[in-house]
Amino acid sequence: MMKHTNPRREFASPFVAPPVASRSYAQSSFDTGSLAVRDTASPAGSTSQRRRPAFRILAACALVVAGCSSGATPREAAVNAAAAEAFANQLRLNAQAQILVDSIDELCATPKHLDGNIAGAATDAIVAMRHTWSYTAAMQIDSVTERRSWAVIDWPISTDDITSLLLDESKDLTPERIGKRSGADQRGLGAAEHLLALHLADEQPPPPSAGTAQRRCEYLSSVGEVMLEESELILGDAWLIVDGDEPLFKLIAPDAEMGVDRLVNEAIFLLEAMTDMELGRALGETSAETRLDAVVEGPLGLGAADMGAHLDGLRAVLLGTDHAISIATEAGMIFDFDESSGFRLLLDDDLVSRLTDQFHDAQTTLEQVEGPLRDAVVNDSATVSRARAALKALQITISTEVVAQLGVTIGFSDADGDSSA
Repeated sequence: MMKHTNPRREFASPFVAPPVASRSYAQSSFDTGSLAVRDTASPAGSTSQRRRPAFRILAACALVVAGCSSGATPREAAVNAAAAEAFANQLRLNAQAQILVDSIDELCATPKHLDGNIAGAATDAIVAMRHTWSYTAAMQIDSVTERRSWAVIDWPISTDDITSLLLDESKDLTPERIGKRSGADQRGLGAAEHLLALHLADEQPPPPSAGTAQRRCEYLSSVGEVMLEESELILGDAWLIVDGDEPLFKLIAPDAEMGVDRLVNEAIFLLEAMTDMELGRALGETSAETRLDAVVEGPLGLGAADMGAHLDGLRAVLLGTDHAISIATEAGMIFDFDESSGFRLLLDDDLVSRLTDQFHDAQTTLEQVEGPLRDAVVNDSATVSRARAALKALQITISTEVVAQLGVTIGFSDADGDSSA
């Protein structure tokens, strides 16, 4: 049996404050507004001199180019497209991580009564990273799974352990400690969100659990630096394939057949985690009692948005995208992809039609979940239950009909955590 590593957490993921401008996460372009990925120059407003990998991403719905998948088998073309989508979003994640580091540096150097816009920039950077990371969960490149990068970037946090570390002034809060001598539950996007909320709290004087402003800033800055370094290490491994004379599907698996298996398994396990381990437990539909702690959601309350991003990533893999991608490497090579058809050409028309409807139903019901997901489970459980049912229907179709038509081997999840201390 194939062993499969599932990056979705046992529980869920972090993020009530500023709502996301749009709940539609379809990646119609790679423009992220103020977080747009630029050529090797620093993002607007950046004060950091950190060297960035040389890259360029261009995306436009109307762009028609000669895809580098020409001549590839249908399975190779499908996995190549997923790999290109994943790699492009890892580049975006790296740029967003740099923006987060820069905004934290600026926030901590600014008097609190003047930090409103800067605080918004830091919050926006966390939201952007959360979306990009969640979107790529369905198409993790091999360097992410081999490095177990989710234990650095997105693991459920322990607020008690974070508080203990924050208050223990005998321990420095350097990137080295946070990255190598602290547990996965004390770093990553969840920790950044929690620490930022503590730092921006209006309560005066701050509660003792908030620590000093200096300690909060040191911790927050180190968390950002650790995530930035991890994103650079992910790309460093991936560039060996992208800059070399290798087909892009090798970013995901050694061959296209294994790549198809891995991507379909990702879809099944990701949906199972959302429907059974997260929503099912929270609602009491897959457990003896309701368990709100199954929804690991931080101060920004983006549990449903996180699921929406996961769903859009799954749709991109299985049904394709409506945008083209062009990646230019340091070696001068250019990978061009037309709008991806995903696995459409590998499935019969009736199944593609039903998958399209099920993705639409799942996204529509998720968009009806208002506010933080934990609050919605308590105050509007019927809507959350409908969203779970729509996601579950999609999971069943993929785990039965898609698996059968593609001849996929179902693996098992290996989502055990990082126990470093």
